[in-house]
Amino acid sequence: MIKTKRTIELEEENIRLQNEIKSLNNDIKRLKQRYNELDEIRQKASSRAKYCEYELEESKKEIENLKNTINEKDEELDNWKRCNRNLLRINKEKSNAKRGIYPKKEHSGYLLIYSNPIDYKYYLHGTHKKAQLYQTAFQTPYTIDVSYEDVYDSVIDDLAKKRNDEPCLLKQLGCYYFWPYDIYEVIIEDNIKEAQDDYYNQLIEEFTEKNNRKPYYSEEEEMRKESWDYDTDYFFNMNLRLNGKEGYWEVVLWHNFPINEVPPIMRYKREKKDDKKDKKA
Repeated sequence: MIKTKRTIELEEENIRLQNEIKSLNNDIKRLKQRYNELDEIRQKASSRAKYCEYELEESKKEIENLKNTINEKDEELDNWKRCNRNLLRINKEKSNAKRGIYPKKEHSGYLLIYSNPIDYKYYLHGTHKKAQLYQTAFQTPYTIDVSYEDVYDSVIDDLAKKRNDEPCLLKQLGCYYFWPYDIYEVIIEDNIKEAQDDYYNQLIEEFTEKNNRKPYYSEEEEMRKESWDYDTDYFFNMNLRLNGKEGYWEVVLWHNFPINEVPPIMRYKREKKDDKKDKKA
């Protein structure tokens, strides 16, 4: 049987269409497979998201509980600190009364023991050096039954904080800076440079305020040179020691300047007999 040209064309078209159908079926199969994979991923992601939401809610609850616990502990700590401060205050007043210091409530409770010049030897930048420094010791109002930690924090607080709008005890002694944890070598390397920078910035501010303009470069250079020469009085390297004989803690301070005058609030004052008689009367 002889095929006509039209028959041949139709057969070829049929074969082509069959191949296209087969290719499309393969594509559909692949797409279904990919869809199933993505659906599985989606289900896992959805399950994971729900779990994460649950974890998030649980974490929020835990954080809230922790915040409440911290607030309770902070309140406890504040109460403890307040009680501790009151106990230390009572201890100081009793110590002042026992030592015959008046007025027992207003007096700092710190009494000068000695203040001596010291040749301080140190090693810096590969060179042995020596500086003229001073060492001063005060008897604190805290008895030896108070812990070291409580005394240390209280002494720093007593020395460095203002009371009743008066300068702090260190300022009354002529001190401008207080670095209780540092030794001399650290101070001249780091702290003095910082103090000089502070003084330089102060000079810039004062000049700008006075002249209503910023200083020129040459003027800034002069201020920088002035700040390099700037030296100030400071206390450093604070130590505590027990005096078992007297029954009180003592604080020893190093400083770079002589104490010319001890403020009245740090002098030894005994209650006069006449005052005691007047009180009895």
